[in-house]
Amino acid sequence: MKTTFNVGVCVLSIMMAACSGSTKTGNPYTLKADRELEAYLPGDLRKVHTAAEKVLKEKFRYKITRSGADRREGIIEGKTTKGDTVRVETYRSTEKVTRTEVFVGPMGDEEAMRDILEEITQALR
Repeated sequence: MKTTFNVGVCVLSIMMAACSGSTKTGNPYTLKADRELEAYLPGDLRKVHTAAEKVLKEKFRYKITRSGADRREGIIEGKTTKGDTVRVETYRSTEKVTRTEVFVGPMGDEEAMRDILEEITQALR
C-alpha cells in the first residue's frame, strides 16, 4: 500500500514538472504542465501582441476568432485549418519584456507552438 502511494506521488510530481528548451534562434521557453509554451519576449505588450496577431494571420493563415489587449494583458484566439484551437496570451512583465504563452490544441502540439513562438520572435527583430 505504501509503495503504491509513493509511486503515485512520484508520477504526480513528474506530471507537474515543466520542461524547458529553446527555439532554433535560441529563445528559451518553458513547456508548462498545462501544455502551454511560455517565453519572455523583448518588447512592450502592444508590440508583442501585434506581432503575434500578424504572425498567426499572415504567416500561418489561421482564422482569428478573437483578439484584444489592454495595458496589462492580451489574448488572441483562432482556429487552424483542421479546426484546432490556437491561443496566444500576452502579459506585461516589465515595460520592455512581455510574458507570452502559446497553445495549439487539443492536447498542446509542442512543435506547432515552437514554430509560432519562433515566428513571433523573428517578427520582433
